[in-house]
Amino acid sequence: MNGEASAGVLELVPPEAFPARHSRPRWSAPHATLDLMPLLWRASNCVCLVAAVACSLLVTVSAQQSPRGGYSTISPSVVETAFTHEESGSWILDLLVLWRGDPGWFLAGGANGTTESGGYGRPTVMHNRHADVDFDVILDAAARVADVAGTKINLDEVNVVLVDGMPHGLKIVGTRRVNNRIERPPIGLHAVYRASRELDNFLRCDVTGGNPMLESFRASCTWGPPK
Repeated sequence: MNGEASAGVLELVPPEAFPARHSRPRWSAPHATLDLMPLLWRASNCVCLVAAVACSLLVTVSAQQSPRGGYSTISPSVVETAFTHEESGSWILDLLVLWRGDPGWFLAGGANGTTESGGYGRPTVMHNRHADVDFDVILDAAARVADVAGTKINLDEVNVVLVDGMPHGLKIVGTRRVNNRIERPPIGLHAVYRASRELDNFLRCDVTGGNPMLESFRASCTWGPPK
C-alpha cells in the first residue's frame, strides 16, 4: 500500500481540515425584541388617572358654578325666583328676583308653572309661566351675568332684582346688593327680608285685595320686624 489509500477504503478527515463556516459570534445575542405590554399598561393607567382627576375637578367646579333655582309664592302680590349654591359648607345667594303685581295676579290665566334646565357648567335657566305670560331668568355663573326678563344683570354688583307690574307691564324698578351668605334655603331667604325694611315693604304682605284665597299667603308672609 506504500502509504496510499487503497481503493474502496474511506479515509477519515478531521473536522479542522474543513474551511471555517461563517457563523454568528458566540458573544452576539439574537435580535432583541421589546415587550411593549408593560409600557402600554403603565401608559393606560396614567391616562385613566389623569382622566379621573380631570373629571373630579370638573365636577367640583361645575357644582360650585351651577346654582340651583327655586320658585315660590311668598306674599299675596309677590313670587320669588332664587338661585343659590352650597360652597364649603355655606349657602350662597347668587340671585333673588321678586316679581310683584296686583294681589293674586299669579292665579289668573291658564297653565301655570316653572321649569329649570342647564347647570353643570352651562347657564341655569328658570322658565316661569303665570297668567299666560312667560318670564324667564337665565343665570350664567361662570360669566357672572344674568338675564332677567331680557335685561342683563351684573352679578358682581347685584344679587336682588325688584320687578313690578306683573304680568303684562313688567319692568325692573330696582336692584340691590345684599349679604350673599345665608342659611340653608328657603329659611335663609327669610333673613334677607328681615334684614331690609325696603324689601319687606316691597312684598306688601298685608294687601290681599279682599280675596280670601290670598289669606294663606298673607299669614305665611311673616319674617319678623325688619331692621
